[in-house]
Amino acid sequence: MDSKILTIKGYGFSISPKENQITYMYNDDGHTVITPKVKVLGVYATEEGQEIRIKINDNYHYGHVTVAVDGYTSNEMQFGPVFISKIARRVEYVEADSRVRGVLYISGYNFGEGGVMVGDVWADIHYRNDFFIIAVVDEQYLYEPVIVARQ
Repeated sequence: MDSKILTIKGYGFSISPKENQITYMYNDDGHTVITPKVKVLGVYATEEGQEIRIKINDNYHYGHVTVAVDGYTSNEMQFGPVFISKIARRVEYVEADSRVRGVLYISGYNFGEGGVMVGDVWADIHYRNDFFIIAVVDEQYLYEPVIVARQ
């Protein structure tokens, strides 16, 4: 977030801004959904995928945002101390578990040592550093909202 312009980077956004269902939340325990005063500036193609630019017209400056298109979450991000820049979701065979599971490849920065919550369950962490996490969950949770806890 720079100069009250929130940029959401990812893939799978609709080119029609009205079809992107954006949910704004605080990063509190209940992930309180709020309705800030915003103006969607547009959806743009970039070399790394797509981005949605949103002008924030009130004091909302720290939280969690999800973008859904046709009921499927395309991307989510947090802004503030922890930042998710991209999430890739795959169903694949996980050798360590000897079964097929949902795998999340999460990139961003300032991740710290906290866990990863997917929907209402904690994911198993298979790799982690301050910039990249590989988290594993059961398939049915793969497309739930993702929260990376700092500590």
